[in-house]
Amino acid sequence: MPKLKLLIILNIHATGRFLVETIFWLEVLCLAKIGFKFLSLMPCILILEIIALISIMSFSTINIAVFASGTGTNARNMMNYFRESSIKIALVVCNKPGAGVISVAEDHAVPVLMIQRDSFYTDESCLHQLRDYGIDWLVLAGFLWKIPSNLVKAFPGKIINIHPALLPKYGGKGMYGHHVHEAVIKAKETESGISIHFVDEVYDNGEMIEQAKCSIEEGDTAVTLAAKIQELEQALFPPAIEKVIKAKA
Repeated sequence: MPKLKLLIILNIHATGRFLVETIFWLEVLCLAKIGFKFLSLMPCILILEIIALISIMSFSTINIAVFASGTGTNARNMMNYFRESSIKIALVVCNKPGAGVISVAEDHAVPVLMIQRDSFYTDESCLHQLRDYGIDWLVLAGFLWKIPSNLVKAFPGKIINIHPALLPKYGGKGMYGHHVHEAVIKAKETESGISIHFVDEVYDNGEMIEQAKCSIEEGDTAVTLAAKIQELEQALFPPAIEKVIKAKA
């Protein structure tokens, strides 16, 4: 039993570690003081251990807030992917009333925080609410506003975005959704793809995490290219998020 507890202690957060250590030494003390009479206290000790384990599990959960402005295709994919994971989509932040992502969140019992442009850029109300929800990471999935500096500073290296082109090409302000695909087709590119990257205070400028390519065939349009890009997003975005978060855990 002591060896098992020591293995647990090495792999949990500080609060959970404190609880397990306390219970262990309580067992040792009781056994030393009252010998086999200690067995009569086992039901109470087991209850304390269960409480400690529940606490450990809650402290090991990593909460993500998904920022989205559109249909919620990527948000739905993430919610399904992380359904039985220690990584949890705990909040959807949306700036567009009536956006499809709101219904997606409701279907998955994920709370939605609606934000207004003025307060988003002029005060810290959004940050305070993210803190209230215990958010650890921000993931942008079709979110059309630039992230303000106070959020970038509050979540350093913990904001991830996906862009529907091979950055640094076709990035920057105004380059989103069909605008990107139309520009790529117009330029007669032979390939496009997705860029998953960290977010800083400049549009589409953060450190690259992963890129993936798709070919552009003769006859492809912005619509058919969008379908290829979405296929890449669905397959690669959630695993990339998971890999980054676990690497930094």
